[in-house]
Amino acid sequence: METANDRRALRTQANLRPGSRRGKWRMGEQGRSPAGPLLLSHGGRYSTRKVQMDTIRFGICGTGSFGRTRAKALQKAQGAMVALGWSRSQSTRDLFRQELNVPTVEHWQELCANPEVDAVLVCSTNVEHFVHARAALAAGKHVLVEIPLSTSAAQARELAQLADSQSLVLHLGIQGRHHPDYVEHVERMQSIGPLLHGIEHSYWDYGS
Repeated sequence: METANDRRALRTQANLRPGSRRGKWRMGEQGRSPAGPLLLSHGGRYSTRKVQMDTIRFGICGTGSFGRTRAKALQKAQGAMVALGWSRSQSTRDLFRQELNVPTVEHWQELCANPEVDAVLVCSTNVEHFVHARAALAAGKHVLVEIPLSTSAAQARELAQLADSQSLVLHLGIQGRHHPDYVEHVERMQSIGPLLHGIEHSYWDYGS
């Protein structure tokens, strides 16, 4: 029987699907909805920059339940591998290492600066998103940040400007309108009649 975690993993995998046989991420066209990770410019538009890599090595910054779900999806995705994980909790690091057979580090700075990591998924607690994402971008890593991107608009602008200045991908993990479940829900509602207004209620199981 399919579980909620299975559905989340499939949605994550769909959102990170490579756009070619060489393993490049598909990018949304300028001004259009994204098909994959995007660079957020401070103008609020989508970038067409691509990550020119055959295999993208991910570090998971925050290996709680959501971090593990993301990591498991990445292990199934073409053109991606999970290289490293971090959590402040020893027990969480141990569980991540056992379930995914991926090494972990004790300090998040080690993960962000590690030369064997190309991109960092920030799945830590909300108040840590900004500092972890900023450190990863400063180290030249592409970054996906779980919602929220930061705790203030000023911090969000700083992250976007830092990514833009280095031609790095900065993506907020809330582009749900392309996930299969979301598309299916909209199609079901549209089959009943014209969709005039919609409200979405979501629940996230945070952890680090």
